Amino acid sequence: MKKIMLMTAVLMFLGASSAFAAYDSGTVTLGPTTGHQMDIQTSNNVQLDYAAGGSQGETFVVATYHSKGTRTYASSSADANIFYQDATAVTLPTAPTGSGTMDSSSWTTL
Repeated sequence: MKKIMLMTAVLMFLGASSAFAAYDSGTVTLGPTTGHQMDIQTSNNVQLDYAAGGSQGETFVVATYHSKGTRTYASSSADANIFYQDATAVTLPTAPTGSGTMDSSSWTTL
């Protein structure tokens, strides 16, 4: 449940931002180096990855997993659904562009 709440918070409050290169834990800062930023404090053993899309970071995809879990959960700025894969540290799909959605073809909808 914490994973879903965290993902919901990220999806609701995220603005224009830059991408992270890999999953991070602890306090993760989303957003540009100046301006609209948001700090996410992950729970113990929870890893978070984020990638921005568009020329100004107006779209994004975000994923989380628990180090002792078996699934990675993901969603994007253009999707109303949360998706999962039965693996951890899954490579993020590309952030959506325009009115498109993330490529969820290899993901299962919750």
